[in-house]
Amino acid sequence: MERGIIKWQPFSAVVPSYRMINDVLSKKNVVEMPVLSEDQLVTIQEKLLSSFQKKEIVTILYFFAGRYYTIKGLVTQIDTNTHKILLNDKKSLFFSQIIRIS
Repeated sequence: MERGIIKWQPFSAVVPSYRMINDVLSKKNVVEMPVLSEDQLVTIQEKLLSSFQKKEIVTILYFFAGRYYTIKGLVTQIDTNTHKILLNDKKSLFFSQIIRIS
C-alpha cells in the first residue's frame, strides 16, 4: 500500500496532553507565601531605607503568584501611599511581596 506524499504525524494527537501535563506540573510547584515576623518586617524596612539613602544596589527576594523571584537593582523611589518601591529598571514591587533584602 503506497502512502504517496502523506506525512506521518504520530504525535499530533498528543500535543494537548503535553499542555495539560505542563499545567499540572506548574501548579504542583506553587508554594504559599511565608508569614514574616515583626522583626523580619522591621529588618526589611531598615535595609530598604538604608539602601535607598546610600544608593546601593540590593538583591531582593520577592514572592509573586506562588513562586519566589530574585531581582537585583537600585531602589529609586519608595512610595508610602501605595506601599510600593520602584527599582532602576522600572520594576515595581509591593512591600508585602518582599521576603528578604541583601
